[in-house]
Amino acid sequence: MELIKYLKADCEKYGRGRKAWWARELRVPALTVSHWLAGRQKPNGEYSVKIRDYLEIQKHETGLIRWQDYLWSVYYSKQVLPAELLGQVILNTLRIEFLDTRTLALLAVFVENVDFYFNEPLNIILKNRLGWLLESANKSPLFMPDRHHPSRHILALSRRSKNMEKTVKSYQTKLGKKWRVYDCELESIKKDLPWLLNLKT
Repeated sequence: MELIKYLKADCEKYGRGRKAWWARELRVPALTVSHWLAGRQKPNGEYSVKIRDYLEIQKHETGLIRWQDYLWSVYYSKQVLPAELLGQVILNTLRIEFLDTRTLALLAVFVENVDFYFNEPLNIILKNRLGWLLESANKSPLFMPDRHHPSRHILALSRRSKNMEKTVKSYQTKLGKKWRVYDCELESIKKDLPWLLNLKT
């Protein structure tokens, strides 16, 4: 099974503790992940989708970071881009596994100041992140959170250590709980970004 091949590669890449990480993310016993990797069992449809969604984000990570850099260059050069193009930049930036709080705040500022229409993404992780971002920017998503998906980390701080991961979880907002994202309050960070009025197209 192709999916298991990629899951094995992921566990080899990250080494010790990765199987336990997958078990926590998917809310299954660690033994179940071991059975999948050994080929004794196969993940059902729901788990296959969750695994595929995560691996898809990870697979394109290097290219996606360029979108984040492009977003900041657009902002600092005060460019005015068509909403459709800016919307694609925002979606591609949201696909990055972990983001710093300033980038998340910048995404929210763009969404607040430019009229966007986003279709409901097929990727569950992206769907929940986009819904969270839209509501963080005081916009109403046209779709509901996927409540079957476990909460996922989005903040770059989360990957530093287990203790930091626990700390980030403790700061999760009500909005984060709704959209299954371990987030933080963005308002004070948004206020620190200059040129907010110049973003309007």
